[in-house]
Amino acid sequence: MDIIEANEKFLRFENENKLFEHKIKGVKWWEYARFRIFNEMILKTEGILGNSDWSRLSLYDKLKIPIRMLKNSIFRNPLIGLKKSEIFAIINPWRVKENGVPVEIYMERAIRSLPHSIYMVEHVDPNGAHTQSDFSKNIKYLDCFTLFKVLLEPLMPDVYRKNKEFRDIISEIETLFDFRFDDKFIRYIDQYIKYLIIEVKLFSRFYKYILRRVNPKILIETNSYFMVHGVFNKTAKELGIKVAEFQHGTMGRYHLAYNFLKHYKIDSFPDYIFLFGDFWKNTTRFPLPKENLIPVGFPNFEKKLNLYEKESGKYGNKKVVLFISQGPISKQMSQFACGLDKIIDRQKFHIIYKLHPHEYAGWQESLPWLVGSGIEVADTDKDIYYHFKQADYQVGVYSTAIYEGLGFGLVTFVLKLYGLEYIEALCENGYVQVVDTPEEMNAILNSGNFEVSNPNLQDIWKLNSIENTLEAIEKLIGEK
Repeated sequence: MDIIEANEKFLRFENENKLFEHKIKGVKWWEYARFRIFNEMILKTEGILGNSDWSRLSLYDKLKIPIRMLKNSIFRNPLIGLKKSEIFAIINPWRVKENGVPVEIYMERAIRSLPHSIYMVEHVDPNGAHTQSDFSKNIKYLDCFTLFKVLLEPLMPDVYRKNKEFRDIISEIETLFDFRFDDKFIRYIDQYIKYLIIEVKLFSRFYKYILRRVNPKILIETNSYFMVHGVFNKTAKELGIKVAEFQHGTMGRYHLAYNFLKHYKIDSFPDYIFLFGDFWKNTTRFPLPKENLIPVGFPNFEKKLNLYEKESGKYGNKKVVLFISQGPISKQMSQFACGLDKIIDRQKFHIIYKLHPHEYAGWQESLPWLVGSGIEVADTDKDIYYHFKQADYQVGVYSTAIYEGLGFGLVTFVLKLYGLEYIEALCENGYVQVVDTPEEMNAILNSGNFEVSNPNLQDIWKLNSIENTLEAIEKLIGEK
């Protein structure tokens, strides 16, 4: 399935059928579910299934989750100890380790610099966990709502079986795309809609209570397309509270969560987006006016830009080729890397395969061909920015790290795999070299003829990010 064609067809379908107005049990469900429905189609068509960290957990670890969540519901309950604050923040549960310390890389540095009172909440990660750090000690957890949602959902009637309009919409999508949703996904989306109904009809009352007591002037977040974020956004807007999302990854014209045919009124969508740079404003079809798209930069990238030095003696005179893995396509990427390793001149080049943090556990079983190969597999020892400093070339597809590597001055190859369309603008501007086979890439490396141009890095990554973020938030707080 061609992603570009599928994306445009999907956008037209939702527009022609006025799906943003469709309701189930009085809840506008489409704006929450559209991204998941589309992704399911694309990933299954591409044969990308992926393995979650949850599947690797032992039975004992899984049994500990409800006990831990119950404890958090008592001691970190967001309904207890509410304090009036100027900023309400929904924190991303994922962390990246820096010198052994877990760091929230998208908002933490900005939050630490803000001279305002902040009330922070966080939902569980997919494994039902929260990462502990100095930053997290003042965060309230939304576990109590997750627990009740899991308990209430089985008591509700099935949406798919009971709602003919919903079944018809799913059926029309299947016909339009010549695709069949399997029973597992139907059960998932049915459960998802039931969770959403619980969130909007019941939990939003508690969210409203929290927001009224905290009385913030602005709500900040990442991942607005997560259900709990979207419901908080909707509730905040009803109370006249502004909502701003920090960009947390690649956007572009084909990331469905951020692209719309028209400026629809999307209750769950933020009022403002804090972007990495102007580049993103011009490549994504947000349902917002241009003045609400505010380039501020990315503090984590900016800090790392000059943090590491190249270790000149580590690889001798060899040029370093850095592969940047991504979970959904790690099998294809790692096999490409192995194919290149078999034919590359190892006297001239050294290959590093940098795993995604979610791949650290059990990569020897999921990517066995890397074991015993001539490739250096980089996991938890050093972060991606250290490897950028050691590398001469980077290889990837649609990871945000591709843009960061460009910022480090790396010659960039992108593979013809799933997700290439998401970096269409980089390809069109000639900032990257697209390759199809290890043989093609090897030939280019040996010839030294790279058909790439230098990007305007300030356009992608606006500098002085902390100052820009503080200025943007101050302005929004001060406006009525």
